[in-house]
Amino acid sequence: MKKILLLGLSLFLVSAVAFAQGRKVTGIVSSGEDGSPIPGATVLVKGTSVGAATDIDGKYSLDIPANGTVLVFSFIGTTTQEITIGQQSVIDVVLQPDVQSLSEVVITGAAGVESRRIEMGYNATSIETRDVAQGRAANVAAGLTGKVAGMQINTTGSGVNPNVRVILRGSRSLTGDNEALIVVDNVIVPNTILGNLNPQDIQEITVLNGANAAALYGSAASNGALIIVTKKGKSGAPKVTVGHTVNLEQVSFFPQIQDEFGSGYAGGYPQQYVPYENQQYGPRFDGSMVEIGRPLEDGSIQTVPYSNTGSKNDFWETGVTNQTDVSISGGDDKSTNFFSAQYLNNDGTTPGDNYTRASIRFNSTRKFNDKLALNLSTNYVQNRYDITTATGSMYDQILQTPAHVPLTSYKDWRNDPFANPNGYYNEYYDNPYFQKDNSRQNSGNDYLVGNVELKYKPLTWLDFTYRIGVSNRTRYNKNTT
Repeated sequence: MKKILLLGLSLFLVSAVAFAQGRKVTGIVSSGEDGSPIPGATVLVKGTSVGAATDIDGKYSLDIPANGTVLVFSFIGTTTQEITIGQQSVIDVVLQPDVQSLSEVVITGAAGVESRRIEMGYNATSIETRDVAQGRAANVAAGLTGKVAGMQINTTGSGVNPNVRVILRGSRSLTGDNEALIVVDNVIVPNTILGNLNPQDIQEITVLNGANAAALYGSAASNGALIIVTKKGKSGAPKVTVGHTVNLEQVSFFPQIQDEFGSGYAGGYPQQYVPYENQQYGPRFDGSMVEIGRPLEDGSIQTVPYSNTGSKNDFWETGVTNQTDVSISGGDDKSTNFFSAQYLNNDGTTPGDNYTRASIRFNSTRKFNDKLALNLSTNYVQNRYDITTATGSMYDQILQTPAHVPLTSYKDWRNDPFANPNGYYNEYYDNPYFQKDNSRQNSGNDYLVGNVELKYKPLTWLDFTYRIGVSNRTRYNKNTT
């Protein structure tokens, strides 16, 4: 009798294991919105790599391994469901829309109006802080480059921290202003501030480039708008962040110019060497000693080897940017504070050019009760330029320098008689070192942007906002020539 019981128990266990290993579950996955089948939905046995996708009719069939106890159903735009298999062989699932992913809101108006993205009748692109600050861009304009389709970031100058123009909807006027409107923390600011904002302070940028979006700000935003929201403090223990970035910059390439022939007139046959000529149609370099320029008052004249020096490309220097950032964030359940400071020093590729920027920001929030709240945003930026105004002329003077002339030896034009304008070899062009030191601009800008905002919400569907904002720019410049 015991042998019969043991045999029966063994057969039962074998059949149970075989059932567990060869078990199949089928079913249909449908939508909770209209009940239609969902093709391409994923059905996965939790904790394993076993899974299947529904066919065009929303049907699936899955062999369940021995350790499979839960099925996970998922599809784009719907909430994921987990269902315990148990003894079921047919499991039908209805996936509901993911309301959270469909209710994303963006700030679209000067009053801080929030709209659901799916309800907006125009294009609004959001850019988060990680997209703007990645690579430690020196300013917001540089961080925005290439981030939004159809947005052009055009520089209107060269050298250190050039001005930029933001074009969102193409050129709408041949003679008028085509630039987008810039709004920082609900305050309209000058477009030049894009080159002065600290990218590490940015929380989000919303790009509005539709006609309806422009209507939010009137004719000032007829070319679109950039809505910039800066960071606020977060509740919890104070968080301190310190960063330092060093960036090196070099001229990427130079124009291809012949470097085998020296000074001489064009069309001269036979080719004749002219010691003071900028045209480069003279004889081929042969390494012999030749004179350059005309004799000085005392009769002395400069003599150099008649061969390529390569000094034209050595005129430009390696630009160095040092950027230091500090931020402190903290708060509790009623108040938050955010403080940041940045100092940037940029030595440009043009010798002697320098740009510095110092900025501080303080943002604060205070929730008095469930109905009354206060927001404060302030930012002060100071920048200073010491740059040459003759970069274009200097570039031309360098190109007009024959390859055998030792250009980089003419830096000390105050003491070197051959570098001084009175004794410089070239009869038609200035020494570029003399030009860079005597055609200069010292200028500065001071920006103060801020606002105080009081919000009162007596009802869940009604709120009032009172705001005072300021956007101030003070600038000066001194040009010498």
